[in-house]
Amino acid sequence: MMSIAIVIPGCQKDDSTKKVEKQTLTVSPDKINCYSQSTQQLTSNMSDVTYSAEDEYYATVSESGLVTGEKVGSTNIIVTAENQSVKVPIKILPKYDLYPDVASLIGCQLSKITDVFGADYEGKNSYISYNEPTQYTETIMFKIENNICTSCFVLVPISYLSMLTSYIQERYTKTGTLNNNIYFYNHNKEVLISVSVYSLKYYSVFYAKP
Repeated sequence: MMSIAIVIPGCQKDDSTKKVEKQTLTVSPDKINCYSQSTQQLTSNMSDVTYSAEDEYYATVSESGLVTGEKVGSTNIIVTAENQSVKVPIKILPKYDLYPDVASLIGCQLSKITDVFGADYEGKNSYISYNEPTQYTETIMFKIENNICTSCFVLVPISYLSMLTSYIQERYTKTGTLNNNIYFYNHNKEVLISVSVYSLKYYSVFYAKP
């Protein structure tokens, strides 16, 4: 008697239906602190990555991910690949602190000025001034209208010209020169800054709304 073996094929897993895990985009470093005009290279674990800066006033980035600090402040570098995005915060630090950045005080109330410089000022009504508020400044004067700061005048000894030049350049964008005045804008052109020779001993920096 012949016996016949019947083989019934078993169920096999189809590898073609196996779920592929999605790779998560990572970027290094995950944050940057740098100075104006210094650079930092970003790297990623993926290919075909694109880089962009949220605000190019503060930082720029090349196609290869080389980040350059522009002006003192902060923004984010956006890294994108395969429908994923990562934000890398970048902070551009000041190298030169001759005096607080008074551009941010234009349009603010008097109380904001006293928060920064204190209440020990001279003058009243339309003008208030601080004598030698920092070791690099002779005078900082504010014009006040209806309790709001509308302009600011800073007097810097000529011996600090090199530091003043660097201080201005790492914060503001040059816009032109007229009648021996050099003009700059701050971020979004909110404040116009002019630098000029005040006397044989001093340079002046004037801040006002355009």
